Amino acid sequence: MLDNVVNPTPNPQYIPVLCEWEILEEEVPSQFQGSLEILKGLKLVSKHKLENIMVNTGRDTLFEFLLAMTGATPSAMVYMGVGASSVADDGTTTNPLVTDTHLYYELIGEQRKGITNTNGIALSTSDINLQTITVGGCTFYKYVVVQAIWPSGSLNNGNFFRSYALFSTPSVPLTNGGTAGVMFNELFDPAPINKQPTNQITAQMTLRF
Repeated sequence: MLDNVVNPTPNPQYIPVLCEWEILEEEVPSQFQGSLEILKGLKLVSKHKLENIMVNTGRDTLFEFLLAMTGATPSAMVYMGVGASSVADDGTTTNPLVTDTHLYYELIGEQRKGITNTNGIALSTSDINLQTITVGGCTFYKYVVVQAIWPSGSLNNGNFFRSYALFSTPSVPLTNGGTAGVMFNELFDPAPINKQPTNQITAQMTLRF
């Protein structure tokens, strides 16, 4: 899958995967508040558009999991977690590093969300699209859009969603600062959303490779 990516440096270790994120907050009508159902056609409250990259081990392992798809067989190996803190273990608030292994304060009220395509259906090879773009000197030829949704009745209600990450396992760590599975990449949202029964949050990511 990565053979046709143009690398601006001689070391293929640093060919990145570009991750384009959209974090959507939608208003949930009063009669549906507290529901675990994923709702369609809600009023958009806010949308954050962000980017980060995935390199080295996180990049390689992600594609071993996510893109190990044959025919219509979906991937069920990649999950999204959410954190309530953008402060690193050392007290800094700088962008996360590709060597990070866990969210700084992962919310553990419920299991991580299995990622799907934008129709809420398990991923398959038909979700891989072709498009050639160059960003930061790297050319990308294919992309896939994945998402996870926290509905009105999320057990993580009452927390600000400040960070998001993809993981190899659905299980959350035993403690908020613990590790569980492989973390592929992490995103800090500079305008965190307060998750409440009145809203539904969708984290959507476009991976370009």
